[in-house]
Amino acid sequence: MFASVLTAPQIASLSAYYVARGAIDDFGSVTSMINFWRGRSWMRSFPLINTAAATNLNATWANCTNLTSFPLINTASCTNLSSAWETCSGLAIFPLINTGVATNLAYAWYSCASLTSFPLINTAACTNFQSAWQLCSGLTSFPLINTAAGTNLDATWKECTDLANFPANAFDACPATNYSSAFLNCGLTQTSVNNILVSINVAGQSGGTLGINGGTSAAPSGAGITAKDALIARGWTVTTN
Repeated sequence: MFASVLTAPQIASLSAYYVARGAIDDFGSVTSMINFWRGRSWMRSFPLINTAAATNLNATWANCTNLTSFPLINTASCTNLSSAWETCSGLAIFPLINTGVATNLAYAWYSCASLTSFPLINTAACTNFQSAWQLCSGLTSFPLINTAAGTNLDATWKECTDLANFPANAFDACPATNYSSAFLNCGLTQTSVNNILVSINVAGQSGGTLGINGGTSAAPSGAGITAKDALIARGWTVTTN
């Protein structure tokens, strides 16, 4: 068994030893793996280690640029997944991990440019979605995640240049007012733009900021225009194409 929080020298030696050999070892008592395998650009795969006790996986695999797949690790206890897979630009698929207690997903999949789809993870507890999928330029659609606890959606899907399809009702119960640059430089269809505007309007918040401009995203129409006008009347700054 290892100590609950590993020191920098332990991280350097253990990460090199276990991953280089593809070993599956008992990390079952480790609660914090901050930066554990960060920058290991030589890794192309990762073993299924025991992460049952992990609560903090901040930047654990950040900048592992040659990882092409990732195992279904146990993240049932993890509250902080911020930057966990940031700039894992080679990841083509991602598993349906357990994110039921995760409150912080900021930058979790930032610049995972090879992802073409994303699973319907449980985001019911998440408050911070800032830049979670920013620069995931290969995504063409996105699932209907739960944003009911979300307070920060700044730049969440910013520069997802191929993102065309976004579901209706995604923000109906979301208390957030910070959607600044949330959809900047995407490729959203008119239906998707309308879906976003209508849903944020349904949530009923005032005085927020929303960016759905730039890129090839369509201008709103019909119900979307009505929702945009209603938001502006409640003090929102709303920018669309």
